[in-house]
Amino acid sequence: MDEKDKTTLRNVIVVALADGKLTDDEKRQIEDLRTKLGVGGDEFAQLCEEFRADPKRIVLPREAGEAAEVTRLMVEMAAADGQVSAAERRLLERLVDPLGLDAHHLDAMIDEALGHSDADRDRIEADLDALYGTFASLDAEARRAKVRAAAEAGPPAVVPLLKVLESYRTPDGAADALELKTLVAEALGDLGDARAIYYLAQHVSIGDTDDEVSNAALRFACAEAIGKIVDRPFGPDQDGMTAARQWWLSDGAATHNRLAM
Repeated sequence: MDEKDKTTLRNVIVVALADGKLTDDEKRQIEDLRTKLGVGGDEFAQLCEEFRADPKRIVLPREAGEAAEVTRLMVEMAAADGQVSAAERRLLERLVDPLGLDAHHLDAMIDEALGHSDADRDRIEADLDALYGTFASLDAEARRAKVRAAAEAGPPAVVPLLKVLESYRTPDGAADALELKTLVAEALGDLGDARAIYYLAQHVSIGDTDDEVSNAALRFACAEAIGKIVDRPFGPDQDGMTAARQWWLSDGAATHNRLAM
């Protein structure tokens, strides 16, 4: 087995198992790549043994073009099951930094691998923009359903939803935007995309101000959303919010202090 091909296949396996599971789609993609690279059964078994001995080791080629191609294969593997988990994304983020790529480049690679386009984001943004005009006229369940419908698009919905979370705009006829932002925070938690953590944490970290009580529902929802994304038991309550704040100050900020927009 060519050493370069061996390294490529091993890197792909590391990404496939970054979230602790291997789906049927990922298994098929690994098998297809194994066949394409001409890696025999015995060689593949040896490669799997090496992976089990050091399951987090990734080595990119020194040549920039080859490194970019291997990274593309790893992104495609992460997206093989139709989504890119937070664990997979964290791994990919560590890989693209040495290549001089930022979060926007990685987002574009992931969107391409998932078959998404700028048109998807534009459509979601248009739907959310329209929701500002009808929000006040809908009942609570219908409001939640509208936000959920936008989130069903998956990763392309993350940035449009974050724009709503960060906006100062109030829905027409509503007293404030807190309910809409709370629904958006819930949807971001269910999406499980690490790009949202920084923005959710900013709302959780609001200090003891005059708005501390009135903003409670939003801050609780943001804390719970962070917990879902990073697999921590942050409930939608005072204790959960306090735990989320402590996590952000001790661990979270060092890992997730990045802008997605």
